[in-house]
Amino acid sequence: QLATVPFMLRKAVENYDKGKQYYRELHGLDKDKFTVLLVDGAYGEGKLEKTAEALAKTDMTLNVVAVCGKNEPLYERLSKLETKENITFKAYGFTDKMLELNAAADLFVGKSGASNLAESSYLEVPQIITLYATPIEKWIGEYYIDEVGTAIKLDKIDDIVKKIGEYYSSPEKMQPYIDACK
Repeated sequence: QLATVPFMLRKAVENYDKGKQYYRELHGLDKDKFTVLLVDGAYGEGKLEKTAEALAKTDMTLNVVAVCGKNEPLYERLSKLETKENITFKAYGFTDKMLELNAAADLFVGKSGASNLAESSYLEVPQIITLYATPIEKWIGEYYIDEVGTAIKLDKIDDIVKKIGEYYSSPEKMQPYIDACK
């Protein structure tokens, strides 16, 4: 007999309760902008770079945070990314600030990782899953989409940016996912 259990959380996640604006200011982000957190795991592979580049050209007024993990070349490239004036863009390498960055975000976009999805759900941040790197990540992602209800899966950069735009212009469309986080 198999049983489904929720993913474990770091106990420290309970301490990130000061509100999105606090954590945005802590990281030099505009406290009032819609904030997108891009994360593709410890090696920053996947769709992170192309998603960041597409968001850098958008007309939306956004904070975009890209966590590159241990991928130094990606971090170097994104640290130099030119954006339009309406975009506040921050690139991070491997960081111990993931809980702060999740707490600052309105939307998580990236790879299906157990900790990232559990922590963003706890912090009431819906997710757009952009890829599954392994069969286990596929199972994790499907769990958050089908069972928990906090995530959707989109593969194409254009679709990802379009959905971010939808949430940006109509934040109420995120409410069912936020409610599922709660």
